[in-house]
Amino acid sequence: MINKKILSFIESLSNEKSIDKNTIFNILEISIEESIKKKEKDFNIKVIFDKNSGDFSIFKIFKIVNIVNDFKKEISIKNSFLINKNLKLNDYLYEKLELSYLNNRVISELTKQNIINKIKEIERKNLLNNFKKNIGNILIGKIKKIYKKKIILDVGYEFDAILYYNHMLFNDNYFIDKKIKIIIYNINIKKYNNDLIFLASRSHTNMLSKLIKDNIYEFKNNIFNIKYIYRNPGIKSKIVIVSKYNEIKTYNIYKKIENKINKISNELNGELIDIILWSYNIKKFIKNVFFPIKIVRFKIYENNIFIYIKKKNLSKILEKKNINLKLIYKLFNKNININTL
Repeated sequence: MINKKILSFIESLSNEKSIDKNTIFNILEISIEESIKKKEKDFNIKVIFDKNSGDFSIFKIFKIVNIVNDFKKEISIKNSFLINKNLKLNDYLYEKLELSYLNNRVISELTKQNIINKIKEIERKNLLNNFKKNIGNILIGKIKKIYKKKIILDVGYEFDAILYYNHMLFNDNYFIDKKIKIIIYNINIKKYNNDLIFLASRSHTNMLSKLIKDNIYEFKNNIFNIKYIYRNPGIKSKIVIVSKYNEIKTYNIYKKIENKINKISNELNGELIDIILWSYNIKKFIKNVFFPIKIVRFKIYENNIFIYIKKKNLSKILEKKNINLKLIYKLFNKNININTL
């Protein structure tokens, strides 16, 4: 029924798109079945291709039952014996169909268009699976559209990502075609068409963590490991690290990578990044948190830490809007009381 042109079409399409021919034949069978079902309603239809000749056969399928409830889908075991005595209960009987309205021209047009459409779906699915690997990675997005509370970014792979207002840096400046670094942190599904929405962020904690791990050798190779991060995005962040080395060697290594930290700071519009060495010794840790400000003394009482410093250093800790102090509070999860001497 179907001519050799379709076989040639399948061959070239398989080579061009690197898709297995059996997959394309399956698409063909399903496409013709769907077309037939529009006219042969309520029947179970099966199309089977001869992959050598390009011909195909159409069958109605009936389940063999004791009592028939649906004459379009079932046949009694008694009647099935009249056709094939080898069939048993719950087997399926295939009845061949000859449909005059399915001529070569109709089939050719139908199959080609359906194959092309299905191939596009497969390609998009493959692209999607590849893109999903980028969740948690830093990408460069090109701004396509700017709305009041969100930005649409072209992130490659034929996909867009959405950067919502609450995931922007407060001092970001956006314009069409500008390229910015973002992290893909999640995927949502649109309810009305099941399309996927890729969610981007510049304020997410993982954005800073990933920038550091990707760009600084000592973090990439676990000489330093990030214990936790607290951010006030675009303004200031504090990163607590665990080091393989002692305090002096760690400090010396950090001085060498300080320029790299500053470059990451510039990627985030000048966000100040404080690197703090973790210690189980609370005295050492407090000292590291406030470095280079010298702590005269401190005491811990219940949920409070009382810090005593020289008056001249007070402004360095408080800074604008107490942002620094609020981040320090998160490090200890205690109330921080700064006192001057």
